[in-house]
Amino acid sequence: MILLAEHLMLHSRSDNISSKKKISLIKISGTLNKCNIKFNQVAKYSRDTWKITFLSKFVANNVLSNELEEAGIVAFIPRLAEKW
Repeated sequence: MILLAEHLMLHSRSDNISSKKKISLIKISGTLNKCNIKFNQVAKYSRDTWKITFLSKFVANNVLSNELEEAGIVAFIPRLAEKW
């Protein structure tokens, strides 16, 4: 998978859209730290989605293969990442 930017989006994993819980900045930062993920910035994008900025594309790509899903967090590359 080729990453076009040093940003990823994270959101909570849930099968039912109406049952999704809000994720706080503290929870998302703590989850990233527990998974030993080094990030530059966390910015709220929507109710349960966060934009994460990394130092390099290499670090961002490693997050995609990390164990965030076990923590209930889904990492994905936004469609228009090159425009950020």
